[in-house]
Amino acid sequence: MFVCLWYHSVPSTWTRETPWDLDPLPLYFTSNLWKEMNRREARRFIKTFIKQLRRQGVPRRKIQYIKREFQQAHRAKRDTAIECTVGAITQIQINDDAFPIDYDATQFNACLSLTVLKDNLPEITDKIDQDDYRQVILEKLNQAYPDGLSDDVVQMLGPVSRRATTDDISKWNITKIDTLSSLMKTSDGDWSENQTKAIMTKYFAASNSIDSSVLNSLGGSGVCSLGSGVLETITSSSLQQADALPVSSCSLDKKKVLFPIAQAAFINQTSTTKRSTTTVTLTQYQLIQSYLGGATESFVRTLASSSVNMDIDTFLGLDQSVIQTLSVSDVKSLLGDTNVNELRTYSSNAIVQDWISRQFQTDLDTLGLGLTGGRATPATTTNVNGNAGSATNAAATTTTATTAAGATTANTTASGGASIRPASGLYCLLLATVVSALYRLQ
Repeated sequence: MFVCLWYHSVPSTWTRETPWDLDPLPLYFTSNLWKEMNRREARRFIKTFIKQLRRQGVPRRKIQYIKREFQQAHRAKRDTAIECTVGAITQIQINDDAFPIDYDATQFNACLSLTVLKDNLPEITDKIDQDDYRQVILEKLNQAYPDGLSDDVVQMLGPVSRRATTDDISKWNITKIDTLSSLMKTSDGDWSENQTKAIMTKYFAASNSIDSSVLNSLGGSGVCSLGSGVLETITSSSLQQADALPVSSCSLDKKKVLFPIAQAAFINQTSTTKRSTTTVTLTQYQLIQSYLGGATESFVRTLASSSVNMDIDTFLGLDQSVIQTLSVSDVKSLLGDTNVNELRTYSSNAIVQDWISRQFQTDLDTLGLGLTGGRATPATTTNVNGNAGSATNAAATTTTATTAAGATTANTTASGGASIRPASGLYCLLLATVVSALYRLQ
């Protein structure tokens, strides 16, 4: 880049064609460079260049960067000016591809009337890429509509809506599914969890419920931002009719709320009996796959016996406490002969390492993947009879004791566990002799 700039000499001497010779480098020009260029020529270039970038589908953030750097280079000397000194914003300026490049945020605020904003809202919001400008639009809309924004106005907010506070949202009308869908366009940016809650609160306040169209509007990230209590109101039929929802960003608790609903929608509903299924078909697996992060241990074991050939990403997305309970044979059956090889690729993954540490190394060796870090197999011994067992149980122990009569008692315990006491028979014989002698004396 610097070689090209050096070759083209000082920016102040550039002609209208010079920036085009440097294409696509103008995407990365800083404010210092724009400041050195002739403003009139630079503006003409930017107007055409931005139009070309839009046509080519260049991301908004890159167009935003060009506008921001040019505006910073030619910022008005008095940012605090409260009067419009650049010229009132009309439909002519708005239709300019470079709009609002001639207006810093202060002048944008001063030169944009409420009437022009209301009459050209979608065109303005489509060209405004900077947050401070978006904030101006929201503040002016609150002035224009003191009783709150209607559904029709909310639908035209586009990316500007992301600057709204929860207090702003509380004043919006969100009663139609079209309004909710327009707010949830992922291309307009992300919502915070609090913002999503505020939006759904307004939607539910209009006696709306979460049906399949709402789920499709929310998408996976939107669903994950809902509270667990709201998620519990989702019906299995709504989930069944909705598009697949990627809910990997949900917390584990929310995944556990969604899974039984998905199980009822895609497994139990398609089962020919009311009893729990012992296997899962490939079609059923594909339908419920995005919800498996909340699956129970018993269901995962059912999948292991169903030859679903789970991919490694889905496996790593399972509840970690469930993964910990799976044996080597369970995981091999779950992943299938092909996908199980991915364990070697992901052997440094924390979840895989934790699972490996809970397995016997001899079991891991059966996979033939070179996985290490498993537990040692317990050592075993063999007694003289060829029976495996501990040395303590295999060996006989003998103790001796001296009786009061001077007799020695041998107490021997063999491996069979029987205790032999020879002296006890002598006591019985002596006792019988004494009793017999006493009987004869009588």
